This record gives sequence, structure tokens and C-alpha cells, in this order.
Amino acid sequence: MKIFATASASFALLFAATMAAEAQAPAAPAPAAQEQPQAKPKPRRAAAAKNAASVTITNARTEPLQELQISTADNPPVVVATLGKPLAPGKSAKISIKGKKGCVFDVRGAFADESVVESDGHDLCKDTKLRLSE
Repeated sequence: MKIFATASASFALLFAATMAAEAQAPAAPAPAAQEQPQAKPKPRRAAAAKNAASVTITNARTEPLQELQISTADNPPVVVATLGKPLAPGKSAKISIKGKKGCVFDVRGAFADESVVESDGHDLCKDTKLRLSE
């Protein structure tokens, strides 16, 4: 019985030592997978030309904005958007720009007190909100 216990203890020690050695040994590298040729990257498409689609006008003055025109910066200018009705002080309106490509436009407005506002060469792709103030 004593021999069995000793043999069993020896087996247990041998098993524990084998398990410890396997835990410390680095894992064998996996067999190399066959390398597949990589697909060529698709060429990038040129970015589409950006167009101004709309602009939000805010009347920050104390006078109503009677009219507003947005026109191309070309010579002669072509009107591409207008304010449909007067814009009260403190109010905003969104104006759609239709029919012309590009970003740079001229903006002209007239107020009830006969003052005018002009902004030539305004980038409406970058600045989609215009605040008209004193």
C-alpha cells in the first residue's frame, strides 16, 4: 500500500511538473496559412464639387429686412435666390439656392429704413448661416 501511495505521489508530481512546463513553454506557432494575394486598393474618386444648397438668414437688426437677393459672383451676376417676404427683426428664414453650382455668391439686402447690406464673394458652402446686424 505504501508503494502505491508513493507511486501515486510520484505520478502526481510528474503530472504537475509536466503541466507547469507546458504552461511556461511558448505556444508553437500555427502552421503558416497560405498567403493570398491582397486585392489592390481601389482608386479614390475625386471629391464631388460642393454646392451651396441653402442658407439661413437671421435679421438681428431692429428694422424689418424688406428684400434680399443672392446672386452669382459672375459678371453679369445671376440671381439664384430671393427672400419671399419681409423678415421681421429677430426672425430667421431659410432660403434655397437652386440652379447654380458653386459656393461663392454675392448677398444684397435692403431694410425698411432704406439701409442696405452687401457681402460680395461670400462662401455659402462654409457659412450656411448669415446674421444681418447693425
